[in-house]
Amino acid sequence: MGETNLKILLKERKENFLYLYDQLSKLMPEFNESILETSKNNKISVASTLTNLDEKVFKPNNINATFFGSYLFHRRVSGVRVCNSSFGKISNISGSEFPNYGTHANEYKKLPYFTSAASIG
Repeated sequence: MGETNLKILLKERKENFLYLYDQLSKLMPEFNESILETSKNNKISVASTLTNLDEKVFKPNNINATFFGSYLFHRRVSGVRVCNSSFGKISNISGSEFPNYGTHANEYKKLPYFTSAASIG
């Protein structure tokens, strides 16, 4: 690949991140959703709420919010991760308990949410 091509890819990734963030910032309010505030050092991924869509679309149709990720994947959108509440499920790993395992916090009020990324790969 070489140093020159790597620098080109890194520049494109930065531009793609800005584009992703900009487009999600415009799109999410149309669905009464928002971009989640995350680390200012995170220049690769963007997290967005799915709470309104969950209440008005997913739950009334008996659909788990994670369906959103599979829906996008089947339309050739990769890298989207949906975090949904495990509804109090506790995972026991080597004697340690992890409530709502997979959502990064025992209690997080902005569930469900999804992350999307602009990365090289």
